[in-house]
Amino acid sequence: MKYLTTVPTTNEVNVVWSFIQNLGAILLVIVGIMKSWEYLHSKTAVTKMQKVIDNHEERLIKDFNRLNKIEQKIDDTQEQIKEGKEVSRLILYAMQELLRSRIDNNDNKSEIEEVSQKISEYLRSKI
Repeated sequence: MKYLTTVPTTNEVNVVWSFIQNLGAILLVIVGIMKSWEYLHSKTAVTKMQKVIDNHEERLIKDFNRLNKIEQKIDDTQEQIKEGKEVSRLILYAMQELLRSRIDNNDNKSEIEEVSQKISEYLRSKI
């Protein structure tokens, strides 16, 4: 086996060293470009995702407000239905007393006045 017995010259060492430096610089530039591309890509993806999230958040707020208005209308409607039932009950009661008074042919003013009083109390309570 023959061994390398010649010592490389300074010029050869400089060429090899220059090659290694250039190769390292090229690799550094490639890694830098890849990292920059990855950063820019992630930035745009994050920005797009944030816009989507903001859009959904705005929609949720609008839906929440809309549902609150609907629930308020439902509560108001239920209260009106209760009042309507009470008024209908009082009207029917008054009509029944008037009819009973007519059928019996007596002036049962006390019962009619009692019904009138109940209707008046109900109306005063609503004012």
